[in-house]
Amino acid sequence: QIDETLTQLNSERRGLLQIQVFVADLHDVAELNRQWDAWVVPGHAPVRACVQTGLGAGCRVEMVIEAVAGLS
Repeated sequence: QIDETLTQLNSERRGLLQIQVFVADLHDVAELNRQWDAWVVPGHAPVRACVQTGLGAGCRVEMVIEAVAGLS
């Protein structure tokens, strides 16, 4: 969904400025990091903060993303 939203904003992964990640369970962070490393553009990783918090029922991860629009 992130890539789709970035495309709609004429942006892309290298336009990410910062991402705040909220996880329901810190045990999910290792897998999150593996997926993050495979997804992020090398040399263009945005600032990222990750914290544990209570999320809605069935929600394991929530992200707040700031990106530059109009790159592409």
